[in-house]
Amino acid sequence: MGGQAIVVATDIEENNQAALTFEQTFLEERKTDSLAMLELGQQLPDADVVVTLGSASTNSLVDVEAPTVQCMTLHAPEGSAALVLSYPIEDQLQLIRTVLPRSTRVGVVYSNESSAKSVERARSLVEDYGLELVEVRISKPAELSKAIRGLANRIDVLWGVADETLYNAATAETVLLFSFRQRVPFIGQSQNWVFAGAALGPAFDYQAIGRQCARIVGEVLDGTPAQEIGVRTPIKMSYSVNLNTLSKLNIAIADSVIEDAQHVY
Repeated sequence: MGGQAIVVATDIEENNQAALTFEQTFLEERKTDSLAMLELGQQLPDADVVVTLGSASTNSLVDVEAPTVQCMTLHAPEGSAALVLSYPIEDQLQLIRTVLPRSTRVGVVYSNESSAKSVERARSLVEDYGLELVEVRISKPAELSKAIRGLANRIDVLWGVADETLYNAATAETVLLFSFRQRVPFIGQSQNWVFAGAALGPAFDYQAIGRQCARIVGEVLDGTPAQEIGVRTPIKMSYSVNLNTLSKLNIAIADSVIEDAQHVY
């Protein structure tokens, strides 16, 4: 007897890409299971597993008794079954080393516990990549501008660690103005940041993510406990570059870096 999976997704382009591929992959590979695709706000029927695509969908779930799989969130609790929109710190440091080989002093401003764990991990790894970490922890977003200004002349690159309380639409101008005025490339955490003016940042293949999420859900339906699945990241790292920004910062990058980028602005 097959299992019943429910997918809850918000109606934005990236979620739509992932949801369509999720549905195709699930139905092709899980012949005895059934699938229902719901929009945010619809009542959830009984299910063997509930899947969310995007942070808004995850945050909307209340009192769900069925096992859940959180896909396309920025963070997920330890012990949960999830696919987060973030790459391992090792991959992020290697990206900086590859694209900006002369930038060795990496500045980072962070605030919450999740980003603190990322910084702690980076702290333990930077020497392996020939880098130095210059870090500042603050307690609230209002302190971001002062903290970033305090990094002037101390860093070669500013790393925007995944910390949505600090790096968002409300703070973008502050961060990007510092980058241009100090000629310090900013590493954003999404394609949208790179489009807005960050020099470099991760990019995500949402079709590949949809396929990966479908297979995680299959593991849950086959009886694998969530804590054994754990929090996973996209299988292969992609990135975007903003050549206009790099030109303004007087930074040249290798042709191979441009060719391998998923998005070039």
